[in-house]
Amino acid sequence: MVIAILAGVSNAPTVALAGPQGIALTLIAALVVLVPTGIISAELGSGWPHDGGVYLWVREAFGPRLGFLAVFLQWAMQMINTPTALSGVAAIAAYSFAPSLRSNNWYIFAVIVAIIWAQVWLNMLGVRNVGRYATIGTFLAAFLPSVLVIILAAVFLGRGNAPQATFDLATMIPDFGNIAGLSLLIGAINAFLGIELAAYFIRRLKNPKKSYPMALFVGAIVTVVLLVIVSVGIMVAVPEKNINVLNGIIESISYMFKDFGITWITPIVAALMTVGWLVRGTNTQYAVATGMLAAARYGHLPKAATRVNRKSSPITMLIVQGTVISLIGAVYVIVPNVQQAFYMLFVLAVSIYLVMYLLMYASAIKLRYSQPDVERTIKVPGGMVGMWIVAGGGFAVTVFTLIIGFVPPAQLFPGSGGAITLWLIAGGGLVLFIVLPFIIDRRRGADAETHTMIVQDAAADDELFLDDTSDFETAEVIEEGGDQKSE
Repeated sequence: MVIAILAGVSNAPTVALAGPQGIALTLIAALVVLVPTGIISAELGSGWPHDGGVYLWVREAFGPRLGFLAVFLQWAMQMINTPTALSGVAAIAAYSFAPSLRSNNWYIFAVIVAIIWAQVWLNMLGVRNVGRYATIGTFLAAFLPSVLVIILAAVFLGRGNAPQATFDLATMIPDFGNIAGLSLLIGAINAFLGIELAAYFIRRLKNPKKSYPMALFVGAIVTVVLLVIVSVGIMVAVPEKNINVLNGIIESISYMFKDFGITWITPIVAALMTVGWLVRGTNTQYAVATGMLAAARYGHLPKAATRVNRKSSPITMLIVQGTVISLIGAVYVIVPNVQQAFYMLFVLAVSIYLVMYLLMYASAIKLRYSQPDVERTIKVPGGMVGMWIVAGGGFAVTVFTLIIGFVPPAQLFPGSGGAITLWLIAGGGLVLFIVLPFIIDRRRGADAETHTMIVQDAAADDELFLDDTSDFETAEVIEEGGDQKSE
């Protein structure tokens, strides 16, 4: 499931758009984002092996209100990022029956709404089914296009063609003096966001203190290798002018098929990838819904948000997510330029997530001091010095990335007007989503530090939410017919 959450090959066109320096940017992103978040998540997950994820980690370090802020930012990022991801799926689907629709704003909006509500329904069937969907979806949406790009690029070179991009030391070293160019680093970083989401499924693992860190390690390696190879494949066989961030990897595959005279395969591949994306996204939606469920059970949200069905699926949060994503998807109708709309939502989503990472890094440091005796199967090496280097370094890089993310790439925003729009929408949105959880938090005020908690008992299929030794009150489980029962 970690590989399904990551598997960021959909970001390969964004990396390829940066040219050969995109390879270096990807490796830098892996070093400064994936490595520290992976190690920190492994330590926190092995020390607190419960299904609360970042909420519990930040809550243990800084209290419930900042814990709620962290999980709310994680949730908000997915609410914003999902429409951008599904806009790419809309483009992929269009290739299977009507390629001319891929830039139609109303079509993109309709596909976003249709897919998210299909995912809501699939998630109602329970976490075990979500895991199966993730496996199928990862193969169709990530591994299938990756293999195709690698094979087609190899055949392209095997025919004696020169690479479309020039690969040498000069072109592969990023121009650190060009901030606008470095803003493309945000695309590489986006491929590595979400590794900590696997913590929401940690109770489903056998021996989680060992298997969770191993899952993180394998998922990270697969993601980095695939992203680099596929990005290089696109740079080799596809001219820069034909790389499309919105239409994604299917645009590059379609170009290669056309170059080889086998365009009839494109609709088949597009249909398979569409199915893959439909089922693959279910695990991410289920994970963030589970995080908000944790916050609700700790009293941050109305009691209605704690409702689950007989498959332990958080039905209230899933329905709320479907509604919010549908509304945010309307930006594709409001903003005429589809690619600019995509990028603005993209920057907002990544920025929100990076703020959440700041809280996670700070929590890892704080917990080393406040709870040093908690057993951690995996620990950041080097003692406190190592923790400050990894978490502190990750914190500094995250702040730098936040800054460059708001410098628009010239390819998408050639004039000053588009840049101002980016700052207003993405910057204003970031401030809004940081302030909003403090406004809606039901635990604000005098009772903010009380510990009234609600959690379900074991539901169907013995799926537990938190450690069964925790001291919780009972809650309500929604029967499949819609009635509630008191456990």
